[in-house]
Amino acid sequence: MTVKAAKLLVLPCIRIFCLIVGLSACSSLPERVKLPALAGEQEALYDIAGWLLDGRIAIKINGESWQASLTWNHTRTQDKLRLSGPLGVGAVDIYMSGHFMRLVHSDGEVETSYNSDSLLKERLGFPVPLKDLQYWVLGLPSLESSKHQVVETYESGRTKTMIQSGWRIIYKDFRQVGQWVLPKKIIAVRDTARLVLVADDWVL
Repeated sequence: MTVKAAKLLVLPCIRIFCLIVGLSACSSLPERVKLPALAGEQEALYDIAGWLLDGRIAIKINGESWQASLTWNHTRTQDKLRLSGPLGVGAVDIYMSGHFMRLVHSDGEVETSYNSDSLLKERLGFPVPLKDLQYWVLGLPSLESSKHQVVETYESGRTKTMIQSGWRIIYKDFRQVGQWVLPKKIIAVRDTARLVLVADDWVL
């Protein structure tokens, strides 16, 4: 085989190898949702290592409702939530890492599941989308569900109403937290379920 023929054989192989490597690198990266407004400012929130939220949550389903104070500590590897006063049974601690969830009740009862939506649905009557909510509380579309639709925005360009994972998310108020502008009140509605989350204090 001549040197020229060898080069002609090797070059396509190199191109194919580079293409495969490039596709593999792309597939290993999480899909980043493209925001229609304030992309630079808001998208940077995806990279925050962790945050702490103190606030209140209210849930109404089929005419029944309950309220609780909420402390939510989020990191890149896990979420810890403490609900004080839900369902008339005192405090409930929720630990979530990936698809694994552990509920610790005030009486010491422990429940675990690798399907967080199923466990919360069993307890509350509908699946609370915690994995999506960890993005929604920052005013961001969830990376857990790629499809979303911004229905309405404020004059500032910030999202006012968004639809994702079958939920309509409404942002009623915002507040300045350091260099960031974060939601203060969020309403999420799906079928007969209504969830209201008020963030009284943020630590980023």
